[in-house]
Amino acid sequence: MSPRPLSLCLILLATLLSATAFGQGRKKIAVLEFVNLAELTGPEAQYVPDLVRGEATRLPQGGYLIMTRENILEMLPPGVDLASCEGACEVETGRNVGADYVVSGQIIRFGSQIKVSMKLYETGTGALLASERASAANVDALEPPVVAAAKRMLNSLSALDEPPVALGALKTPLPEAPAAVTPAPEPTPPPAPAQAVSEDKPKARETRGVIRLGLSSARLRFDDSDLDDQYDARTGAGIFGGVIMPLGEDGAALQLELGWIEKGAEASAVAETTNSASTFETQQTSFTADFLLTYIEAMAAFRYEFGDAGFQPYLLAGLFVGFLQTAEVELDGFDTVDIKDDLPELDSGIVLGGGLDLGALSLELRVDVGFVNLNQSEDLEGSFFSTAGLLSVGYVF
Repeated sequence: MSPRPLSLCLILLATLLSATAFGQGRKKIAVLEFVNLAELTGPEAQYVPDLVRGEATRLPQGGYLIMTRENILEMLPPGVDLASCEGACEVETGRNVGADYVVSGQIIRFGSQIKVSMKLYETGTGALLASERASAANVDALEPPVVAAAKRMLNSLSALDEPPVALGALKTPLPEAPAAVTPAPEPTPPPAPAQAVSEDKPKARETRGVIRLGLSSARLRFDDSDLDDQYDARTGAGIFGGVIMPLGEDGAALQLELGWIEKGAEASAVAETTNSASTFETQQTSFTADFLLTYIEAMAAFRYEFGDAGFQPYLLAGLFVGFLQTAEVELDGFDTVDIKDDLPELDSGIVLGGGLDLGALSLELRVDVGFVNLNQSEDLEGSFFSTAGLLSVGYVF
């Protein structure tokens, strides 16, 4: 089964985030030009070591840095001809360009066959670590045996260098966060002095409608602490409408709302990459990813009001259910990817917040804490959950 879009995006993002951690310890491999005794054309002769370089790039990227032909040529003294470099010259050349390992080879004709021999040296000691041969009846048939021989030769490095641990392989489970505790209602203020009771019921205790428009600040919570630290809040929008129904005369009410909200998260990292072929200086490159999730959300919350209708603070606590509408990931340098199929259709959790009604104007801040694991991908380990705050301005009527 091929990885699903969400897995591809998160795996790619994790690779970018780990570039700095693994970049400094990588060992360099230099593949020299092969001595062309078979009188192949220039491009044909250069293509053979290019095949070896291509196979070397399949080694763990956190452990090895493959030097290009241009890297090597720029770092050599003038007049050095790599195509005629043999024996001790190969190891010395590897040392001159700062490589830890060097690959050299020859291309010859033997009877009706074209044969390629290749050797892998450790430049520090000059030791020959491995050698392989490949042969074919003609140039057109040479590529597969050369690639197979290069793979066998380079696999000998696995016995010398322990491969780096991939990001995500070390996951120390953390104790689950304690469930959010609903704040206890504040004590009811002492009753005001007795006043003449109007025959008209105060408007503050009537059923009221409300329309809200606000800004959301959302992020994803991961059970893996390393991933959790790499994600930041994402700013979005939300619009809701509903009713506030009083429950008796003591300030208690039920607030019911239905609306649309943007959730998700943003992630960013700074990775070090090779910048200069001649000095191997590094440069810092920033990468960002935008996870955008939109929901149709229903909320039911208990509300407790203080004061009178002109200046009325309140607290609320309740539940929400979100119905996923869209889910996309936008990563720097890549097309936007639809990940809706990798997420559950429903999200639910608790709502905590409070606000202030000033007559017909309502100011409110509330937070949704989701309890549904959003990771439904079979290719991605771990769990993550949504959290979103909404700061809104409303009109009460």
